[in-house]
Amino acid sequence: MENKKRAANFSTKEECILVSLVKKYKHILENKKTDTVSNKKKIETWNNLANDFNSTCGEVLRDGKTLKSKYENLKKRTKEKFAAEKANIKKTGGGPHEEKKFTQLEYDVKELIGIQLTGTQSMFDDDRDTNHIEIVDHDYYQFIPNHAEDQVEIEITEESGQAHCQKNQLCSKVTQWANTKNEMADLQKACYLEEHNLKLELLKEAHAKEMKIKKRMLEMMEEKHEMEMNILKERIN
Repeated sequence: MENKKRAANFSTKEECILVSLVKKYKHILENKKTDTVSNKKKIETWNNLANDFNSTCGEVLRDGKTLKSKYENLKKRTKEKFAAEKANIKKTGGGPHEEKKFTQLEYDVKELIGIQLTGTQSMFDDDRDTNHIEIVDHDYYQFIPNHAEDQVEIEITEESGQAHCQKNQLCSKVTQWANTKNEMADLQKACYLEEHNLKLELLKEAHAKEMKIKKRMLEMMEEKHEMEMNILKERIN
């Protein structure tokens, strides 16, 4: 019985290209439906993705099944790492904690599968998009506990009209803070996406130059071979 040769490990470049291509087909590959039609469509899409991957990367030929397995492994590792960070934030109540270092690739996967980094629940749960990615930079944002307006002790008496007004002002400030935070997160994601696309273009250019050099080397080898064959023919004659 022949032993199957183990495929080469994925390089960082291959992982980045894989994740960028998954983004392209995310609407199909991350579809939660598991019916026969959806599953067949996913298999076809993974095969198409494999063609794109091999034409772009050119290092090691990978089939759709291998790429799917690698992506699932990346998702598992990313979920575990962000889950550990989320548990760490909960443990410290949102205060100072030992932050884990995440790679750009892990942030890419995080964006695809939609993991919340914060350990707190939004005070606007009912209207929240469960696929929303929330990135909080503790250097810029002050931690505010869940339902902050409910945790402020205000005595409501017959003469507490002013206190009631203060509570409304606090709610307004919390809403304003949430809106500002969302705007900052959108800007951060837009900047990241622009940077990621630029990196991808640079990778493509580098690959094109490399392929051009390889092509020229092959042509030179063919020319050399042809010259050697002509010399041998002359000697024979």
